[in-house]
Amino acid sequence: RQQPIVPGSGQTLPPLPAASVMRRRYGGLISFILCVMLPIAFAVVYYGFIASSQYVSEFRFSVKDTSIGGSSGASSVLAMVGTAGMGIGTENYLVTDYLSSRQAVEDLQDRIGVIDLYSRSDVDWLSRHDSLQPMERFVRYWQKMVSTSYDQVTGIATAQVRAFTPQDALLIANTMVTLSEDLVNQISNRTRRDAVSFAEKEVERAQDRLRRARTQLTENRSRAVGDRDPN
Repeated sequence: RQQPIVPGSGQTLPPLPAASVMRRRYGGLISFILCVMLPIAFAVVYYGFIASSQYVSEFRFSVKDTSIGGSSGASSVLAMVGTAGMGIGTENYLVTDYLSSRQAVEDLQDRIGVIDLYSRSDVDWLSRHDSLQPMERFVRYWQKMVSTSYDQVTGIATAQVRAFTPQDALLIANTMVTLSEDLVNQISNRTRRDAVSFAEKEVERAQDRLRRARTQLTENRSRAVGDRDPN
């Protein structure tokens, strides 16, 4: 029967077997290599020799109502910082949300074939999108390549898009600006049409009230003339 070791009795634990110590050392070394050294080595090789270069194109815009000052009355998206303070916050938010949405992807695909730009054979295999994948997969891919933000203080929205050539980045950014202008003008035109429709209905209701008032007035006059007629 093994006697327990009493603290302070001068007894010490027996040393671990050498094989157990070596296994622990080798296990720690293998874990360090797998968890630290291997990912670092992979990142160095990938980003140093395999990864395709990516280029960022950025544009800033603020939505303003050009009806101020007697202009055409349409709203527009201006890729200029100088329009700060004139922005319409709600429309800025709508545009920034639109740029990362599926609808924007479909519009870009119709305009410039954006999926093909990210499926080039010269793009590295880890960054390249598989054009055979469904649209939902590319929407998730697109949301990683584009970023949007809106500053409430300055009234300026910022959009950035990444691509694998400078020409593609510029083409996509310019198309995004055009699509944003189209979106804002559609919203503005819809609002204007709704306002005109509401005004037309109000005019029709006012005309109906006027006709009823005239009819009532004519009846009252006829009734008053009949009361004064002795025959």
